[in-house]
Amino acid sequence: MALRLHRQIMRLIRLVSDLRVSLDDPQALHGSGHVPVHVLTLLGEALDGARPGFEQVGIGLDRSTVDQLAARIPPPLVQGDPHRLHQVFANLLENSLRYTAAGGRLQVSAEIVQMQDRSMLQLSWDDTAPGVASPHLPRLFDRLYRVDASRVRDGDGLGGSGLGLAICRTIVQAHGGSIEAAASPLGGLRITLWLPLLENPAP
Repeated sequence: MALRLHRQIMRLIRLVSDLRVSLDDPQALHGSGHVPVHVLTLLGEALDGARPGFEQVGIGLDRSTVDQLAARIPPPLVQGDPHRLHQVFANLLENSLRYTAAGGRLQVSAEIVQMQDRSMLQLSWDDTAPGVASPHLPRLFDRLYRVDASRVRDGDGLGGSGLGLAICRTIVQAHGGSIEAAASPLGGLRITLWLPLLENPAP
């Protein structure tokens, strides 16, 4: 009982934090606290922090392309707010943990792509079943939109706040990037985001 109450309190604290970001003036997020960020190191830290939760329910975590690209010299740099970017990664990992059936798999991948003559970092989250019906996909980033509380794997009846993915979109767009949802070839959901890269100085 105490553990469940603690989890509920922590989620309420997270909800208040998400609401504060959700209600921010989007323009206030542009350039506020932005510095050159080793974004894959940041993602790696988020993955390390999430690993125990995934291991507890037997969900495999594949991050091989993230680690390979992070080891490149010089590493990919993004102009951004480290705290906000970490929040995006934490929200996406929590989303996969909540909605992926026990014994499944999450694959987080990274690559550099060219979009409109600009180098972009492409990050993808692919998880296994259950998936999301195609009519819901365009609305996943709408504030307070929830697909189906019965899909929550942990069974505590709380589900998500309906803010996590909306927060991700707000932050990613404030960094000059974009984010979208699609069906994953692994049978679950694919979330892909793009962030513009800085030109790195020579090592």
